[in-house]
Amino acid sequence: MNHLTGAGSNQDSLIDSTRIDLLNVHIFESAEDLESALTESIASEIIKIVAEKGHATGIFSSASEFDGLLHKLTLRADIPWTRFICYAVGEYVGMDEDSPRSLRRYLIERLVSRVPIAEFHGLRGEASNLAAVCSNFASLLESRPPDFAVIDLDQAGGLSLIDARNCDFNDPAPVRVIERSDGRALITMTIPTLIKCRTIFASAFAPAFTTAFASAGDPEKTVVESLKQGIRPQYPASILTTHPCAHLFLNSQRTAKGC
Repeated sequence: MNHLTGAGSNQDSLIDSTRIDLLNVHIFESAEDLESALTESIASEIIKIVAEKGHATGIFSSASEFDGLLHKLTLRADIPWTRFICYAVGEYVGMDEDSPRSLRRYLIERLVSRVPIAEFHGLRGEASNLAAVCSNFASLLESRPPDFAVIDLDQAGGLSLIDARNCDFNDPAPVRVIERSDGRALITMTIPTLIKCRTIFASAFAPAFTTAFASAGDPEKTVVESLKQGIRPQYPASILTTHPCAHLFLNSQRTAKGC
């Protein structure tokens, strides 16, 4: 059995832990328990990194499922926020941060405006020259490389904003413009940028996740079983099984029995 990062993580609500190649999978009784454990792990990671090198840098997804997580993080007085640099994973093309649907706005409202972080960097989806935005942001990532990423798995096994249509495990670009299979155009960090982080915290909250993630015609397969099928672009999240320090958080109410 593997262990959660952070000595204070709530092990009482942990139903099971398993390993899929290098990926650590933690399964909790409820979504609330998942959020609490993930909060503790992220807080411990920031505290540890700041103690090591004086500052910590993290990437955050703007998934709506992170509402509770971000709220819990902002309540943590022990996190050295003034030494924390935050990146947003991506932004919709054509959208500025004042738009209600902006991915930057999501993080600004729920995290950045509530704690005194040192820096926040988001991708300017409204810019007229998106190629320049990609290039400039790539330079920023190189000068301030992220230590960890907090990302979500979507209902089709996508990794944060990257779906199967745009999955390239060896993408040479740190940031690029993509058009998802659902028709949405985004400017986003690529999978190699996320995987380069020394620690990854991933979670899956969507109610239909298990059925959607399973192989076609076999809805009884669980998230874990799907990940065991090997690395493949049809399931971008499968790349997590190769990462030396990746943690996937699931909860029993939204994963199939036997997981």
